[in-house]
Amino acid sequence: MNKDRRRDPRTNAATHIHVKIQSAPGAHELEGRTIPTKSMDISVGGLCMKLELPLPAHSFLELQITFLDTSERFLLTGSVVWNDPKSHIVGIQFNLANYPRLDAWKHAFARLTPID
Repeated sequence: MNKDRRRDPRTNAATHIHVKIQSAPGAHELEGRTIPTKSMDISVGGLCMKLELPLPAHSFLELQITFLDTSERFLLTGSVVWNDPKSHIVGIQFNLANYPRLDAWKHAFARLTPID
């Protein structure tokens, strides 16, 4: 994704992620599957990650994200906004509008980003 389109700063913080595929347009056989991975980069509003299989754009995911520095866990939902079918790298935008732990999420992420 073009960095100019990003709304939030990203960091390469180490995270473990368990991705549960809730819906996958055109790949319904993937629905319900859980895949462990790590983020390549992450921000308050989304992340980039590599998966073991291709995941179509507009797939809806449940993501359990664990920050390795604190073992703090967050359960978020998000959608695939872009993908690279060859490398299986996907960009996820989180659905934060009604997230009950939004303040805790922002606080956890603020620890990871350097202050300019």
